[in-house]
Amino acid sequence: LRGKFEEISIFRKNENLPIGKMDSCQAMSRVYPGAIYPHYGNQGRVERYVVDQLEIPGKAILIPSFYSENSTTFPIRETKLKIQVEVDSKVFLLGNGGKLILSYGWAKVTNRILGYRFKLNAQDPGTDKKYLKPVQSSFEAPFLKFKLNPAAKNSISLQVEKFIVPKIRTLLEETRDAEIREIMSRLLECEPAFVSVHTLIHQILKSLVPFLMSHEDVMECQLSIDDMSGFLVDAIDGGTGVCQTIFERFSEILEHVEEMSTCCQNCEEHGDLGGCPNCLYTKRCDVFNRALFVDLGATLLQLEQQVKEESPIPAQQ
Repeated sequence: LRGKFEEISIFRKNENLPIGKMDSCQAMSRVYPGAIYPHYGNQGRVERYVVDQLEIPGKAILIPSFYSENSTTFPIRETKLKIQVEVDSKVFLLGNGGKLILSYGWAKVTNRILGYRFKLNAQDPGTDKKYLKPVQSSFEAPFLKFKLNPAAKNSISLQVEKFIVPKIRTLLEETRDAEIREIMSRLLECEPAFVSVHTLIHQILKSLVPFLMSHEDVMECQLSIDDMSGFLVDAIDGGTGVCQTIFERFSEILEHVEEMSTCCQNCEEHGDLGGCPNCLYTKRCDVFNRALFVDLGATLLQLEQQVKEESPIPAQQ
């Protein structure tokens, strides 16, 4: 069940009747200032607008778009949370003393849009445009925290150096695609354990549809290289039920993640050894889908054995 939310009405500039409505969470992803907003007008014709203003709570004002049809925009976001209480946790053994700790609880979430990235077309790397004053909203919702312990970090680094790095170097030698070369080069510079956590979170998000859940109802946030952790949080004040369902059905969802990671037709057709937009990319990634590699996700972690540990002490309010 969805929680409470603030409604945003969408208006064309200088008109009094709204052409649409959405909740404030959707507005932060779809009608932030500068966003290209498509609207189905009369007879199903797509009309393209640019968001001129956004007021939360309240309204979004649109002006006609002067960009080409291939142009796109993406929000530059910063999502942070403050844990209010941890309700439960699960621990999964990874071998050599490594553990993945999955925690569930409630948090206060602050979502800030700092600006947006504009791309003329799919090949354009994009231009970042920052706001003078960020757009911000806050709410309380359930969260999931994924955290690797130091032993897991060391174990993953050894496995990556032995099995994954040679694969990436081979790909760099064989491909002439500049974008793929840039992605693979960045991966060699990333902390492997961080890439594992980040990839696992994306794989879980991409696997939710068969479980009658939408990845639009949950978002990732607060990725930490130092802490080897990352969060998922329900995207609406009061919660959507997605984080709780993932926590309760985690083993079942992992089985589906494993299936998806080995049978992506797009990866097979295009030779994308590290994963592709179909199986890894999400629209709400704070780091624009960087630091992802399919072989460092669920398959590498092999989260098969769950062990019981003492329940966590609730965090201070």
